[in-house]
Amino acid sequence: MTYSNTLADYALMDNNFSKSKLGIGWSSNIAQLAMSYYWTELYKDESERDGETLKQFYDVFVIMSVIAQVIIDSCKRLYEVSGMDIIRQIQSMPCMQIVEADERDEDVVHRKDFPKFMKYTRTVDIMRGGKMRPQEDIAADKYKIRRRINYSFSCPMNWSEEILDEIPISTKVEGIPIAEFIKPMSGKPKYKQITRVVEMANDLQAQVNKYMAQLNATDDDNEKQFVMEGIENAYTEIENKLKSMRSMSQATMHTLIEWCFNIQDGNIATKELRRMISANSNTILNLLYRTKPMGFFDNFNTR
Repeated sequence: MTYSNTLADYALMDNNFSKSKLGIGWSSNIAQLAMSYYWTELYKDESERDGETLKQFYDVFVIMSVIAQVIIDSCKRLYEVSGMDIIRQIQSMPCMQIVEADERDEDVVHRKDFPKFMKYTRTVDIMRGGKMRPQEDIAADKYKIRRRINYSFSCPMNWSEEILDEIPISTKVEGIPIAEFIKPMSGKPKYKQITRVVEMANDLQAQVNKYMAQLNATDDDNEKQFVMEGIENAYTEIENKLKSMRSMSQATMHTLIEWCFNIQDGNIATKELRRMISANSNTILNLLYRTKPMGFFDNFNTR
């Protein structure tokens, strides 16, 4: 396959790379499942073992191993077969459909196709589009994985996981609480000023997220430079607003720093303020340091 030095071909290459990344992971996962099913079938009593099903699982494993290599090479050369189409075809094979009837309704079935060890290898994204996902969505995805775990499978990875479970947990070393690095401070903070700083940090992070989305969506160097300048200008604008605020007392800054580290945060007035501080704590601390570096360092112990 030959690519030209054009934006259209750059887009084609990028699309092929993205498909390759997806296909390699997808084919590897199916190969791993097929091998787990193979071992489960192999270890059944001879009277229960199905030789044809055993061969199907073995063939799926071998085919997926080959398809993974085909997809890796698909960015450099064309093949008469589509790796992604073959993966879809194999995934829909009857032998790969491991399901279980619902306890409350036998007409409803759930997939029960994950070996036990996959509760450690399957992960759930907690961020999406640069933002933290709602906790209920994360919990729902974790539940979907747990529901697909099938404890009846017998395979080497399960045995390895069982051996690892028997290894004693290493001795934990207690870390130094962050609160010990922060100096005690007297004085009454200005809560309105704290709210204003948090709102500015929240606005800044929203702008940065938009710029990062633009940055990830373009391959044009000039547009990337424009986006980076936009991010820097957004920081400069917010920093200038902070510098123009009436003098921030050490008690105000100290309270804000403590809240960013979840210290004494029981005094946070509203849930919305708590949410903004939790989501933008790094941005808040960064702004305090960039606009008032000496006052910022005065809040911390030196040793």
